[in-house]
Amino acid sequence: LLRGARGGEPILWLDRLCIDQSAIATSIQLLPIYLSACSRMLCLAGETYLSRLWCLIELFVFVETGGSAERIDVRFVTADGGAEAIGAVDVRTALCSNAADADRLRATIEASFAGAGAFNARMTELIGAGLARPSPRPRAGDRAE
Repeated sequence: LLRGARGGEPILWLDRLCIDQSAIATSIQLLPIYLSACSRMLCLAGETYLSRLWCLIELFVFVETGGSAERIDVRFVTADGGAEAIGAVDVRTALCSNAADADRLRATIEASFAGAGAFNARMTELIGAGLARPSPRPRAGDRAE
């Protein structure tokens, strides 16, 4: 967590840096806490973003812990812009490096939605809305740290 200039509230949380990759099972339990504290979610989506189960789960958790589609910004950092891949979101084929994680995450999705199709539709909606939104303009007093 990066803290403000005077040690105040965190201004930036980066999942890859804040979740201990050597102890994911323990660290990931804090994901809802981390995401519920975020005022916005910025997804810098590369070529594999939409096919990675944990990426989809982070979007899901952000919204389930009080985030909204209006507070998600998606920016594809691919040569083609990635927009045409949005319809390819499918939790059933999304990749996860740990099979036990994949089974547990898919079970959570099944319990929270009326099946994978409903989850896929919701993720497609969130990503599409986040992609369509223009980048927010800095406000007076915003810091670039």
